[in-house]
Amino acid sequence: ATIAQIGWQDGKGEIMSYSYPPEML
Repeated sequence: ATIAQIGWQDGKGEIMSYSYPPEML
């Protein structure tokens, strides 16, 4: 998993806000 996916899975909005997995789109 990428750092974006890890942050997303961990629920860290700070990472998700600028870097999120393409699946979210």
